[in-house]
Amino acid sequence: MNNLMIFEERQVLGKDFKIYGTKENPYFLAKDVSKWIDHTDTSKMLKSIDEEEKVKNIVRTLGGNQEMWFLTEDGLYEVLMQSRKPIAKQFKKEVKRILKQIRTTGGAVRNEEEFIKNYFPSFSDEVKQAMILDLKQQNEKIQKELEEKNRFLNQISASSNSILVRDVAHLATKQDIKIGEKRLWNKLREWGLIQKGSTKPMQRALEQGLFEKSEFVIQRSNGVETKFTTRVTGKGQVYIIERLLNECN
Repeated sequence: MNNLMIFEERQVLGKDFKIYGTKENPYFLAKDVSKWIDHTDTSKMLKSIDEEEKVKNIVRTLGGNQEMWFLTEDGLYEVLMQSRKPIAKQFKKEVKRILKQIRTTGGAVRNEEEFIKNYFPSFSDEVKQAMILDLKQQNEKIQKELEEKNRFLNQISASSNSILVRDVAHLATKQDIKIGEKRLWNKLREWGLIQKGSTKPMQRALEQGLFEKSEFVIQRSNGVETKFTTRVTGKGQVYIIERLLNECN
């Protein structure tokens, strides 16, 4: 069972539209499909299609890796055909158009072509082609950055090592997020994950598995003193890095 990643994301008919997997083998999150066509029962929807038209797979969420149901391309078309909602027919048309576009051009370039033709009709064909080429290069760069980001976050998520907050700040720096240890502590307090005026994690953050708190005893001349260290789990590292990246965008 693979960890599926998003390779295309956009707005379609006012809905958040994501495609997982690859352009050759696209998958669609079942609960997303339910929302697209206003289906009230995802389980019932899944029962209406053949076994080979649906698959369980792993997807990374803020709550950690979760096993979820996905529809294959055929499964999606079957669900859309079964639905009596007018939006289902519109979605089927849009999905086919988007997949054809992706398989033909590799992604968003066709959209950019349409944009340039619609808004810059007076430009010469030579200038238009130069603009399209430039946009294609930008899209490829963005896609590469997204792939690197996903690979980086998957490596963190797979790690069983808990690290210090300052080490998380170093990880963030590798993703071009300019933040030091002190600022990161302040962010964690701002997000309600760390107690104000302290470095102790909030109870809910511990229960969510974002942090670990280890206690140790120091022998003093006047007795013993209990200290603690807050460490960030792999799950917590992914949560923090993703949230910082989202705030930067």
